[in-house]
Amino acid sequence: MVNINTFDLNLLRVFEAVYRERSVTEAAHVLGLSQPAVSNALKRLRDQLSEKLFIRTRLGLEPTPAGERLFHAISSGMDAIRSGIVQSASFDPASSERMFRIVMTDVGAAKFLPGILRTMEERAPRIRLDIAEADADRIEGLLDTGAADLAIGRLRLKEELRSQLMDVSSPVVLLREGHPAITQRPEGAVVRLEDYFRARHILVNPRGASANPLLRVFEKNGVSARQQVVTMKTLAAVPYILRQTDLVATVPEGVIEQMTAGGGLAYFPLPFDMERNYVYLWWHERNMADPAHVWLRNLFDAQRVKLRPGDLDLKG
Repeated sequence: MVNINTFDLNLLRVFEAVYRERSVTEAAHVLGLSQPAVSNALKRLRDQLSEKLFIRTRLGLEPTPAGERLFHAISSGMDAIRSGIVQSASFDPASSERMFRIVMTDVGAAKFLPGILRTMEERAPRIRLDIAEADADRIEGLLDTGAADLAIGRLRLKEELRSQLMDVSSPVVLLREGHPAITQRPEGAVVRLEDYFRARHILVNPRGASANPLLRVFEKNGVSARQQVVTMKTLAAVPYILRQTDLVATVPEGVIEQMTAGGGLAYFPLPFDMERNYVYLWWHERNMADPAHVWLRNLFDAQRVKLRPGDLDLKG
């Protein structure tokens, strides 16, 4: 029988992180602890409960039936504790030294952070942001455990999380000025369908983003794997590569201003229809009324692209 008066509740926080991450190493990263500390905490919890909570598999740690029962028993209570803590805290952005952790790609950082950081310089000079990327299967866990305050990107997460549509943009083709795929016509320059599909491509698959619809287009139209010369997780190096090669890239129109700032590049509408990019801001329900979190979300809301009526047809 467990004595609740002497039971270390921190062990449950460690257990929850391991359950969500399925890895001692990843849980240690989320909790800011060393791997041996997490392993030791799991051993202590197992000894106190006299139950084996996880088994090792080739895919990582999997909970035993006892582990599943424990997680479902404590998860709502852990959420209630976190919610109570954040809602009881007062918040003054001018004096706060809080750090917010945000999951986003370099695309989102280039689009949204400049305006947010300008506001922070004026109104919240001591607040810091920790920007990181994460794989799609980890983002929900980071929001659930409080290891991340927000996530933003082309994401589809579970319905229990809150979200706000931030941007809708059409993909465009980006390539160097004078590229042989550019055709001059009386009404203006274009990239023709046959030239686009004949070209060699940089394929950008941001870490954590939902499936890239361009892959389906390539498969349907016979764009071979050999034509997909480079696959990248970020956009940062793409403009430099395009200026010096005959490669082309398909990118969201919403980041064109940042990507063409150095000159030497041109962009055109795709010569075919493709679904648009829907960018969402995601957060956990428990943070809805947290004053600090509301303030942070308002900063993002101020950077939200003005949506047109057709943009709300969420088929992307």
